Amino acid sequence: MTLNSMVPKTLRYNTRLYGSRAFFQGVLFLLLLGGLFNCKRPEDKVLKDADGVVTKLPHIWKSSTSLDGAKNTSMFAQHVYNNRFVLAAERAATSNASTAEGLCLKRIEDGRNAWMWNDRFDKTESADVRNYKVYTYQNLLFYKNSFRFYCIDQETGKTVWRKEWGRNFDSQITTTGLGPHFYFTGTPPEIYAKKRWEESIYQGNMATGEVREIAKLKTFPDSVWHDPGGFAWIARGRMIEPFTKELDTLLLVSYDLPDIRPYYQNTPGSGYLSLYNLSKRKWIYERVPLLSDIKLGIESESGGGNYPNIIGNKVYFAVGMWVGCYELMTGKRVWFKRLTPASLFSDMIVAEGKLLANGMNAQLYALDPETGNTLWTQRSSGIGSALHYQDGVVYYIASQDLLATRVSDGKLLWKLLCPDYYTEGKDYTWFMGFVTGIPGQGGQKGKIFASTQLNVYCFEAAQ
Repeated sequence: MTLNSMVPKTLRYNTRLYGSRAFFQGVLFLLLLGGLFNCKRPEDKVLKDADGVVTKLPHIWKSSTSLDGAKNTSMFAQHVYNNRFVLAAERAATSNASTAEGLCLKRIEDGRNAWMWNDRFDKTESADVRNYKVYTYQNLLFYKNSFRFYCIDQETGKTVWRKEWGRNFDSQITTTGLGPHFYFTGTPPEIYAKKRWEESIYQGNMATGEVREIAKLKTFPDSVWHDPGGFAWIARGRMIEPFTKELDTLLLVSYDLPDIRPYYQNTPGSGYLSLYNLSKRKWIYERVPLLSDIKLGIESESGGGNYPNIIGNKVYFAVGMWVGCYELMTGKRVWFKRLTPASLFSDMIVAEGKLLANGMNAQLYALDPETGNTLWTQRSSGIGSALHYQDGVVYYIASQDLLATRVSDGKLLWKLLCPDYYTEGKDYTWFMGFVTGIPGQGGQKGKIFASTQLNVYCFEAAQ
């Protein structure tokens, strides 16, 4: 077929009216060019369901986190450095690990790697998604994987220091910090040698990695639970929330002790609270129970304190199937509400004066902090990411989709299908790991970064 034969006959046989063959070929070129620019790729289309919820959205960029093509379970840590880079976990091109073994910073403008780090003690060492816990201070990024501690320079991707401790520091407590120090709980080595979990609060130096014991958690002297491995559980930490009050640094710690209530005896533990004044080196209160005394039936309570959120003079915890409010400086319980029928929570944050609790019963709850009353609920899933709030919207991964819900009224804005399906034809991967972002400026929308099992995607924010 010639180019001339593609011109309609009505034009081809009226050269006196329309001009030379070059004219017709020019018309055809313009038609083809216009069609080229109007042809959208599948990933360029915006799709909405019958309720107006966005189910497909063009991405600004995507960046691989699996250089060998295998599925990557990514990580849950949410971190953007200086509004320039987003943290991700990445599989190497030749990987022997079961999941991502490297960390990288990706440039927020195009997703290209600024650096990739894998200076581990064991090159095949990897971490479960929930073990990717980080704390950052200035250019330093502290990463704890079980009893191995690493500090990375975020500007260069080089190791500042690394420490391999004993199993006595093999705690699953969330990594937290304040200023140039990080905090965790661990068992002193001489106690661990006796096959006992009896933890203390430790402080670490971000610049050097040196750690020191701060204070021992108060226990019940004769209360112990023996695990199948032969270890005696005396006290195990859950969460540390460091904060300042006036000129003092305070450490709020939730931890588990073997349950002394008759109905729950011989179970691993129930939640307690203690508050330590680090500046004055003394306890403000110790071993205050998060739970009430035993009640039979549906009113009975169990669980430990997770995801602390401080608002004014109160602190809020997700405790098992409940959410509780406590006086910050006394530990006294203000209210305690059961939300889920049988499930725990995967995260809880504060946004726009509301408590947002992500239940593993596939419900996201918005609560009034004063009363604990439910303001609205929205869909979620038993497998979820941490919550990310930005410019009036909370973003989270629920099952295999990326959801965005407006915080003011609970309206669902996004339920995005994993883009790996329509960009790479891979229907076996999900959104999994983290969602984070950077707020908008000057009237422009911000950006949202979310990980799948193969890539990190950047989207324009919902609002």
